[in-house]
Amino acid sequence: MLALIKIAFRNIFRNKRRSFLTIGAVFISVAITTFFISIFDGMYEMMIRNTVSSIGHIQIVHRAYYEKEKTMPLKYKIDNYSKVKEQILKNVDGVERVAGRILLGGMLGREDLDEIAGGFAIEPDIDTSMFNISKNIIAGKMPNKDRMEVLLGDKLAKRLRVKVGDEIIIVSKTVYNSLGGMALKVCGIAKFPVERMNNVFFIPLKVAQKSLYMEDAVSRIIIEIRHSRDVEKIKEKIKGLIDNDDYLVLSYLDNDALKSMITYLRVASFVELLIVFIIAIFGIFNTMFTSVFERTPEIGLLSSMGLTKYKIQFLFLSESGIIGIIGSIFGIMLGSVAAYYFATKGFNLGDVATNVGMDWDRVLYAEFSFAQILKTFLLGFIVSIIAGIIPAIKASRLEPTEALRKIG
Repeated sequence: MLALIKIAFRNIFRNKRRSFLTIGAVFISVAITTFFISIFDGMYEMMIRNTVSSIGHIQIVHRAYYEKEKTMPLKYKIDNYSKVKEQILKNVDGVERVAGRILLGGMLGREDLDEIAGGFAIEPDIDTSMFNISKNIIAGKMPNKDRMEVLLGDKLAKRLRVKVGDEIIIVSKTVYNSLGGMALKVCGIAKFPVERMNNVFFIPLKVAQKSLYMEDAVSRIIIEIRHSRDVEKIKEKIKGLIDNDDYLVLSYLDNDALKSMITYLRVASFVELLIVFIIAIFGIFNTMFTSVFERTPEIGLLSSMGLTKYKIQFLFLSESGIIGIIGSIFGIMLGSVAAYYFATKGFNLGDVATNVGMDWDRVLYAEFSFAQILKTFLLGFIVSIIAGIIPAIKASRLEPTEALRKIG
C-alpha cells in the first residue's frame, strides 16, 4: 500500500497545472471555512456570555411578569426573596451565587435636564457579573448596597451632563402604581461593550425595595452556577424547591431570542460549508475523472500486471486524499492567520450590534482553537476522499483488454 501511495503522490504532479488548480480549490475552501467557523463560534460564545450576564444561567420569575416584561409590572414579583435565596444556596449543589434584581423605568432629572431611562436594582456586592459592571467602570465606583447611590451608563450620563459626585432625582412607579422619588448621588459611570447598557442606570436593591414599597420582593432571581453543563439538572432541582405555580424557573437555553439566533447561526454555517465544499468537490471530481480518461492505458496495464480493482481504487483515492491534505494544510495556515487576527483585534460591528435584536458587543472577537483547526482539516480531507470515490470506482471497472487497446 505504501508503494501505491508513492505512485499516487507522483501522479499528482504529472499535470502540475491541473493539480495546483485542484489543490487551490481545497485550499480556498478550507481557508474560508476556518475563518468563518471562528467568526460563527465567536458569535455563539458572545451570545451565550451576554445572555448569561443578562439573565443568569437560571432565573426565577413570576409567570405574568415574564409575559409582560416590556411594561415592567412590579406587582408581579417574587416574594420572600431572602427565604428563597437561602433555600437554594442550602439545598442545591453547584450554585455559585444567587442575586435578586428589580427592573424599573423612570424619569431621571437634574436641574433643567431630564431623561427617561430603564434601570436595574441590583445587589452590588453580589451581582457584579452582570455584563462585568465593575470591569467596565470608567469613573468612580460601584454603588454601596446601603447608600443612596446610582451608577450610570456613559451615554445616559452624557445626556444628563453629570459626573461622579453629582446628584440626580429618579421618579419611578411603585408596586402600588403610584409615583415614588429617589434622590441619588452619582457614584460611578460605566461604558459597556453592549450598546444598550450605556443608556441604563444601576441602583442598590435595598434602596429600590424601600422606595418602591417592595419590601423583601424582587422582579427576578438570578442564579449563576459553576458549570454550565449542569444547567438543566440544577434547574430541575430548583423547580422542586419552588412551591408556587405562578413562578417560572428558566435556564438561559429557554431564551427565545437566543434559540432563534443559534438556529440562524447553525443554518448559516451549514449553508456556508455546503457551498464552499461543493466547489471543492467539483474541482477534485473533475480532476480525477479527467485523470482516469487520460490514464486509461496505464490503468489497463496495471490491471494486466495483477493490480486488483480494490488497489486501483486505493490508488485514485490516495491521489484525491493527498490533494485534500496539501490543500487543507495551506488552507488552515491562511484561515488561521485571519482567525487569529480577529480573535485578538476583533471586528467592529458598528450599528449591526444595536439593530440585531439581542445583546451584542460592538466588537466581535473570533474564537480560535486547536480543536477547530483539527475539525476543519479532517473535513477538508474527508471531502476530498468523497470527491474521489466515483472516479476511483470508474477506474477500477475499466476492462484491461479495452484499456490496453488505447496504448499508442
